[in-house]
Amino acid sequence: MSMKYFEINWDYDDLEVIGYYPQTSLKKGYNPSLPDSHWAVKPHSFPNFIPNLELELHKDANATDYLHFGDISGIIVSGKFRAILKKINLPPHAFYPIKVYHKGTLLEYFWFHYIIDIWKYVDLENSSAQIYKKFEFEIEEIIPIPNLDNIQDYQKSLPRQKELRINKIFFKKEYPCYDVIKIFKIGYLGILFSDKLLSKLKEEGMTGFTSKPIENIIYK
Repeated sequence: MSMKYFEINWDYDDLEVIGYYPQTSLKKGYNPSLPDSHWAVKPHSFPNFIPNLELELHKDANATDYLHFGDISGIIVSGKFRAILKKINLPPHAFYPIKVYHKGTLLEYFWFHYIIDIWKYVDLENSSAQIYKKFEFEIEEIIPIPNLDNIQDYQKSLPRQKELRINKIFFKKEYPCYDVIKIFKIGYLGILFSDKLLSKLKEEGMTGFTSKPIENIIYK
């Protein structure tokens, strides 16, 4: 089975969809310094508590299904969006109910927090990276994937005008074909949805996000 991925972002350019920019803010009175707040949730682990997060939608914003809040690992989704996600092939994850207020009304939203060590499924021998010239917008060299245990040191060794990016990633046959992944350690592609999931979201009329095809992640 072949699979294609799309990078998912918040639809911040389309005010007809989101209504107002910025769409959300922390609710007045919410304290992010408390031990159960969203600040206490680490990106690569699940907390031993139910996170407390309270947001306020701007009065002119629309309550989209994909809701923007950039201070968490994961995404905020409506109940309808969550129902779609629960029917597909997800990596280890949790849906935390959160409080989102709009004009004094409490709305149903969930924080979708997921964890995946994608690199254990990557065929490193056939995959590759690129050294990219940031200011010239061009690839200098295609190289094998560096040692991931020392990847931060490798990236720090590059000159300021260069960065390490993914060139191509090939998955092993045993890859579970997750419909939601994220790529990190080498560059950052953010949240990736499969073509199957994206089609379902569009079919169900989910709002608040954009998608861009990713051509260099390959599973066949």
